Amino acid sequence: MLLLLRKDLFILRYYFLYVLLYLYLFGFIMYNQASFILVAALSAIMLMTFSASLDAKNKSMIVIASLPVSSKSIVQAKYAAVLLFALIGIVASASVYAINITIVGREMVYAASFIPIIFFIIAVYASLYYPIYYRFGFSASRIVGLVAVALPVTFLMALGGVSSSSDSLSFPAAVSAVLLAVGCLLLIVSYRLSLFFLDKKGVA
Repeated sequence: MLLLLRKDLFILRYYFLYVLLYLYLFGFIMYNQASFILVAALSAIMLMTFSASLDAKNKSMIVIASLPVSSKSIVQAKYAAVLLFALIGIVASASVYAINITIVGREMVYAASFIPIIFFIIAVYASLYYPIYYRFGFSASRIVGLVAVALPVTFLMALGGVSSSSDSLSFPAAVSAVLLAVGCLLLIVSYRLSLFFLDKKGVA
């Protein structure tokens, strides 16, 4: 599993530049109160999509299938990458906040409750994206994934555009805990579905 995870990071090495461009655009140029959430969540989603796109383009699954690697390891690596990309997104978001505060001089707040929201958006995307990816292929997963993430992103952008503080984007601890729990449950169910579909295909 670790070798497969390293493979994903290796093929994405140049694509992290797109993430930096995205951080600059939405973290500074088109900034609003939802920027920290959007920067983190959409950076992770971008990396997931790039990874699947490169796998499809390079026909990586055919190569992997010729190796002594189980379906379980393949799927575990993808979901481990989801957690890693989420962490990268959160760190990137916190970095944008630090630069805005210390260098740009903007007055803003980075609420702890942003993290459950970020994780939930990423989990919703991944939980729909990967089962469809393993069942129908990259094109179908991309379309459904974009629809899945469009609603929360549109809501956050609208809310951030009309809000003058982070208060309206923050949730009580109980709601944050529910978002984390639901996100974890979605990923677990999604993992089982992805494994089922990959086993059914008999790719590995």
